[in-house]
Amino acid sequence: MLPRKVIIENYFTFIEVMSIRSFNKELLENIWFVSKNGKKAQELLTDIELLKASKNIVSGKFAKASKEEKELLKEESIDIGKKIEEKEIIWKALEKEIQNAEQKIPNVPAVDIPLRDGLSEEELKYKKLILSRANRLVFEENDHVLKAMMALI
Repeated sequence: MLPRKVIIENYFTFIEVMSIRSFNKELLENIWFVSKNGKKAQELLTDIELLKASKNIVSGKFAKASKEEKELLKEESIDIGKKIEEKEIIWKALEKEIQNAEQKIPNVPAVDIPLRDGLSEEELKYKKLILSRANRLVFEENDHVLKAMMALI
């Protein structure tokens, strides 16, 4: 599966790459969906983490608070907890839809794959350049995983 970050940051490159081998409306829609909603999912996750941090701050104030302040802090904590739950439900649903779309996007073809006949030399060079760039983007995104695996060996 292609890394989501690469699809989000290089949307047009991947549209071009997929047009080299096979291209249909569903594939275009899936790439667009991942690109658009991947950003939203990340923003939701950031919001959730910020709300959790806020709740931790409120909880930290609880021990030193007076009786009236504790009641207010408790209400604030409950409100923050409800917001977290609401956002997590939205995030989980969106994440599931994104993963379904990601699974329908094929991997980037290797640079040395045979391309269809009838391409001019210029078209062939251009398409090979696009494939090379896309493969480099995917490799660079996964490079940290490879380095971590090599460190374990």
